[in-house]
Amino acid sequence: MLTLRKNLKTSTSLNAQIREAEQQLLSRRQMIAGRTATLIKDIHRKITAPSSLLLASEMGFIMAEFSKCPTPQAPDTGNSVQAREMTFFTSSLNLMLSAYTLYKALPVTWLMKCFSLPDKRQDPPKRENE
Repeated sequence: MLTLRKNLKTSTSLNAQIREAEQQLLSRRQMIAGRTATLIKDIHRKITAPSSLLLASEMGFIMAEFSKCPTPQAPDTGNSVQAREMTFFTSSLNLMLSAYTLYKALPVTWLMKCFSLPDKRQDPPKRENE
């Protein structure tokens, strides 16, 4: 990384030292602006990748399933069977099952990406006797 020059000559004028320090700051700001732009492009490309979007939508779906508002219950008539309450153990098992399903589904997506068919615009293979 660049460091500010500390070995300024004491014989140079104060104005020259100020100009040199300003130039160093300006060049550092330009370097940071360039790196920031590159970083933003990289992050945008990674976030908008299909696999990232698929993962985000699946995680959103799972979180929405767990944060559902309870359904309003009908008045108890005495004949209806009470719905079993979701215990901590049951909800934990459901969460692990969802994570396992997600774990099993993602490799399929990656395999489809890796083994996608080649571009059909390629030239057909040439015959040997031509």
